[in-house]
Amino acid sequence: MALFQNKQWAVMDDGINSVEPGAPYLYEIEASGLLNSADEYYAWPLQVAGKTWVDVSSFEQAFRKAIELLAGKYKGQVDQALLDATFREAHKHARMR
Repeated sequence: MALFQNKQWAVMDDGINSVEPGAPYLYEIEASGLLNSADEYYAWPLQVAGKTWVDVSSFEQAFRKAIELLAGKYKGQVDQALLDATFREAHKHARMR
């Protein structure tokens, strides 16, 4: 059962999943890896933003909700400034595809 859901993503007890028909296939992100980083950003938003089927605004909404609802299931503390910078970059990536 989803803890939160929008047109393309669902926050589950164990992470974030894409939902159909908003997504062409099941894409799963485990809660334990939500705050994985790549270079100077969080990794998942940038990776997902590169997918042509992803609505980055919907992913951002679900990702931020997952961080709130799944606290304690991922390592580390959320750096709000880094999270905001990551999504600015993710939206830039999406505009360029």
